[in-house]
Amino acid sequence: MNGKKYSDSRWHEPLKGETVGTREIQEAEKKEIEKGTEEMLRYFGVLNQDEEYQDD
Repeated sequence: MNGKKYSDSRWHEPLKGETVGTREIQEAEKKEIEKGTEEMLRYFGVLNQDEEYQDD
């Protein structure tokens, strides 16, 4: 170690993600997730009562 803090290369390397698996989401599960998302957005005031959640 040369005395300088955070001088090692590990502090400056970008993080590398790794996908370990994927799965298909069924239509019923997707609708349930969208419903929960809409409820959460309404709770936090992002959506008004007359607005509808649209996943683009």
